[in-house]
Amino acid sequence: MKNKVKVLLLIILLFSVTSPTIVVDDLVTQASFDYKILAQPSVDTTLLTVKDFQVYDGDTADFILDRSKEPSIKARFLLIDAPEMNQDVPYKIEARDRVIALLEQAELIQIEYEGKTKDRYNRDLVHVWVDGILLQ
Repeated sequence: MKNKVKVLLLIILLFSVTSPTIVVDDLVTQASFDYKILAQPSVDTTLLTVKDFQVYDGDTADFILDRSKEPSIKARFLLIDAPEMNQDVPYKIEARDRVIALLEQAELIQIEYEGKTKDRYNRDLVHVWVDGILLQ
């Protein structure tokens, strides 16, 4: 049994070394990953356009929205659980910086509500769409 596990781990290691992920200029697109993106906005919800943003960490940001009612929200991204900036854990800065980079290079940022709209900290729970691609 141990030999089978070792062989499997060796195969996984060899595959990961010989098949690196393709990323061009840090852009995440269908073409760069050579697969069809399956996530689509829900048919029965409205996408709200983001006019400006301030990122706190890899899963939380303030958004200025293009709407008169509640034009500014503190948003918690659905489907992501990134480290908080006040935690002593690895990758918290990289997670925040990656979200900032994706949002800064976007031509269109939109949010979408699904299900429960607020968490226990009164943050809006949203999906974030960056140029039509789900950020999460």
